[in-house]
Order: sequence, then C-alpha cells, then structure tokens
Amino acid sequence: MVGLKELLGVALKIEAAGFAYYQKLKERTSGEMQDLFADLAEQERAHAATFREFLDDEEKGASKSAWIESETAGYLSSYAEISIFPKLYSEKVPPDFKEAVKLAMDVEKESIIFYSEIQDYFPTKRDIAQVISEERDHLRRLVRIYGER
Repeated sequence: MVGLKELLGVALKIEAAGFAYYQKLKERTSGEMQDLFADLAEQERAHAATFREFLDDEEKGASKSAWIESETAGYLSSYAEISIFPKLYSEKVPPDFKEAVKLAMDVEKESIIFYSEIQDYFPTKRDIAQVISEERDHLRRLVRIYGER
C-alpha cells in the first residue's frame, strides 16, 4: 500500500509543468492573450503551493488520508505519465496558436480526471475540490479562446 504522498508528488509535477507551458504561451502572445496565459500560469503556481501544503501535512503525519492500494496508485501514476506529461514536457509549444491552445485544453481535461480520481483519498475534499473547480475554469477559458480563433 502507498499513501497520498506519492500521488501528491505527481500532482506537483503536473502543476509545475502546466506553469512552464503557460509561461511559454505567455511569451509568444501579447495583450489580452498574454494576460490570460500569465493568469493561468499564476494559478498553476498557486495549485502547486496547495499541493505542497498537502504534501507537507502528509509528511508531518498531520493528514488522515487513506492508504491507497498499490494497483490504484500505479494506475493513477501511469495515467499521468502517459496522458499528461508527454504533452507538457515537449520542449516546443506547437507553432500554431490554435494547436497550442488545444494541447492546453487536453492537459486541463486530463488533470481534472486525475484530480477527481485522487479526491477520494483526501481527508477533506474541500481543498482538492477547489483545485478541480479552478482547473474546470481554466478549461472553460481555453475553450472560449479556441472557439474565437
């Protein structure tokens, strides 16, 4: 059995990679689009800080999280490794703006799925539910941009 700590490590990697991706998009845009990507990057940084707090609580033993079956934790970690990280760790942002936004939409959707899956292992679901809600908002904003272009 493994604990929530391992999955929080994956969540931290997701948010750090998301931050870096939005920073790259921010650098390639201007005006309103640049402001949007700067805001999304900052929110990803805030999510990372939230997950860092959760991880600190886990390491101090302050959390009362449930143990996670190894098979489930392995599935969830593999899901992130296969569905999220390859999209974010590419050195290049797609040159076509619409493709870059589509990739960001895909990653937001996959992140929502991952966080929804680990939600049951949190001692208080309110905090993780807030992150999921914000990721959904990111997706809505990106869908709007995608439809306007």
